Amino acid sequence: MRHSNKPCLIILIIFVLFSAISYFYVVITGEYNGDFMNFKSKLPEIKLFCNFLNSITPFIILFCLYSYYNNHSLKYRIVVDVYTLGIFVLFLVIFQIIVTALFGVGRAGKEIYEAPTGITIFIKIFNRFDPSFGFILYLVLSKKQKAFQLVLLFLMFTLSILRLNFGFLAFYGLFSLIYFNTKIFIFIKKHFLFFVLMIILFPTIVGIMYNIRQGLRSSTKISNVVNIKEINATGIIFGRLIGRLSSYSNSAVIMERKNTITRLSMDFTPVQYLKEALIPIYG
Repeated sequence: MRHSNKPCLIILIIFVLFSAISYFYVVITGEYNGDFMNFKSKLPEIKLFCNFLNSITPFIILFCLYSYYNNHSLKYRIVVDVYTLGIFVLFLVIFQIIVTALFGVGRAGKEIYEAPTGITIFIKIFNRFDPSFGFILYLVLSKKQKAFQLVLLFLMFTLSILRLNFGFLAFYGLFSLIYFNTKIFIFIKKHFLFFVLMIILFPTIVGIMYNIRQGLRSSTKISNVVNIKEINATGIIFGRLIGRLSSYSNSAVIMERKNTITRLSMDFTPVQYLKEALIPIYG
């Protein structure tokens, strides 16, 4: 059955827009955004533009692939048992919550976690699965399990807080914009003044969330964190938020430090990543 290309097109536009905004941010300010905010860019303009093309190319290719297969009948299908998927996601989230609370697994700003060897093996296995994608897939497939959906949503928020990483909020927000776009637009029409107010307050809300995250990561009181007034609305939205939702600055820094990265990776063997994955077994 052929599905509409509209949701996938919205995703394409959103992420191309994030890369475009990050590109112009670097060109205009001369500094990177996101993880490398306030870092001076050393790349010439031609390389900055080439990096922009590199950043958006994967999204365009994925959209073309989706459109192609969406317009052709499929010979093979994968049947997903919704109940089994829901139980697996529930187990996965609870497991990650427990190991994060006990051993700090996946917690931002924390050095390598330490856990008993027997448990570490299971952590290595189940940490390969991202519960965010499983949760979103379950939301799409399960139409009537509203109570169970809310339980999973609560657990996902709990995991995000424990890991001091609010990436799931952005991920879920983008999903909601795409999946519930009709309901959202109807709500905006009925509550337009409230929508305008939220747009005005959005930079402040984002700034407060970043301050809370920074306070939690540095284990200091929130009042000791740099006041959001020290960063203007442009810096909060285009520097911090969109910079984190785009890979542009990260890939630009890799281009800058190509020689250093090449030198550091010269000692890697073809089985480097396999060796690191097996460290819990052989020490």
